[in-house]
Amino acid sequence: MIPESSRWLAARGRQEEVRRVVKEITGERPPAGEALIEPSRPSVVAQLRELWSRYRGRLLFGMALDFSEAAGYYGLFTFTATGVGACVAVGRVGAIIGNVVLGLSAAAFGLSSGFALLAGFWAIGALAAVIW
Repeated sequence: MIPESSRWLAARGRQEEVRRVVKEITGERPPAGEALIEPSRPSVVAQLRELWSRYRGRLLFGMALDFSEAAGYYGLFTFTATGVGACVAVGRVGAIIGNVVLGLSAAAFGLSSGFALLAGFWAIGALAAVIW
């Protein structure tokens, strides 16, 4: 399993876990008693500003890929049969809600809880598909 990010751990004041992760990755135990990474909680606006200013090309490329995939897939099924449009609309709303819930849970409780929640959503989706 992939360890939690040392920055994420430090932002939550979990310095001992930061030391453990650094030791796992580097093989060396960092000195005790000093903070390895200063915890910081930049605002959402600051994070978006950094994302836009430092990674604009990657961000736009990812957005274009996501849009082209969604437009091709949902566009095809929206116009092929009657009633499919409503299913697609429900799927879009579910995708938005699912992404927000997964992102917030991974940020609040760690990456492993995000994966557990994702598995739960998959199971619910599979059950809904069978019942529908």
